[in-house]
Amino acid sequence: MAKPALIDPIFTTPPTSQEGILAWLKTFVEEIMRAFRNHKHTFPQVISGDLRVNNYVTANKPAAADAPYAIIFVSDGAAGAKFQGSDGTNWLPLG
Repeated sequence: MAKPALIDPIFTTPPTSQEGILAWLKTFVEEIMRAFRNHKHTFPQVISGDLRVNNYVTANKPAAADAPYAIIFVSDGAAGAKFQGSDGTNWLPLG
């Protein structure tokens, strides 16, 4: 019996807000977890361990268009803007 394939999330337009990026990320993680469950893998209730993102200074961070849906850490970012997410056009502060 063939195992079901992971369905790619389809967006007619990329998210343009912090809420949109977070909603996309939630959907992405849920789809990954569903795919693993369908393939008989299990996840603990809380995924433990470190989540590592790339670290940049403002002058050297990539263009948002080159990293759609990415999350980065900006070490010299203003308070509340150290974690940023790309909507494909701009880097948005994630709080």
